[in-house]
Amino acid sequence: AAILLEQGQYKWSVLGIHRAPDTMPYQQSDLDILQRLGKHIRRALQIHRQFAVVQSEHQELGILLNGLKIGIVILDQDRRLTFANYKAQSILEKSKLLTLDRFNRLKTTNHFQTQLDQQILTALFPTQLQGDVVQDVGGVLALSESELHTKLMLSIVPFSRLKHFNVEQRTIHSECAAIFITEPEQQHQLATAYLKQNYQLSNREIELCEYFVNGLDLQMIAEQCNLTLSSVRTYFKNLYVKTECRTQTELMRFLLAFTINFEHIA
Repeated sequence: AAILLEQGQYKWSVLGIHRAPDTMPYQQSDLDILQRLGKHIRRALQIHRQFAVVQSEHQELGILLNGLKIGIVILDQDRRLTFANYKAQSILEKSKLLTLDRFNRLKTTNHFQTQLDQQILTALFPTQLQGDVVQDVGGVLALSESELHTKLMLSIVPFSRLKHFNVEQRTIHSECAAIFITEPEQQHQLATAYLKQNYQLSNREIELCEYFVNGLDLQMIAEQCNLTLSSVRTYFKNLYVKTECRTQTELMRFLLAFTINFEHIA
């Protein structure tokens, strides 16, 4: 069996699982489990790639985390905020759903506060969970002002392996919890540096691609960029050549392979 983790024009990421010839073939229930498992592995791969790309240039933990495109906060054993990268700081400054109280602890609405505190505690002290009670370590929490619109998504996980980073123990305690924060309604973002370097896309072409991948048609793109429709079509003809795509559908699939949005897995 094989689990497709990523698909691109020139690269594929596949997890292969082999069974002995004398064993029974995979049942549908087995394939369903592997499909669910693939989501978790895909998220781990995304996180690893983001860390690896930034860590190749920066070794300090703070600089590394500031280079990521998602919000990350680190809490100490008392649930107090120890670190927030630039993206998290921006979210905390403008959000009414997630703020800090006078003890420097994360605060949300009364409806979500108990669940948030519980998930943070299980991430901080996973070894202290009661053995006779089935309880997850950390978790995923959607914060919203109404049932129709989710404003913030949080993934809460243990964070205690500081030996891989060049940070002082007195700065961040060894027992910590990390929270990944994203805004689900935020638009798709493209890996612009990669597209420029490997496909020689110009700044204007990148701009058109970002409008396109977020659902705008050619007429809307022309209005947004103050261009004629004819000019936009010319840009797209050049994009087809550079990306070796033949249709708008192929171009959309191509661009979606280079988005850098974070995926929360419950």
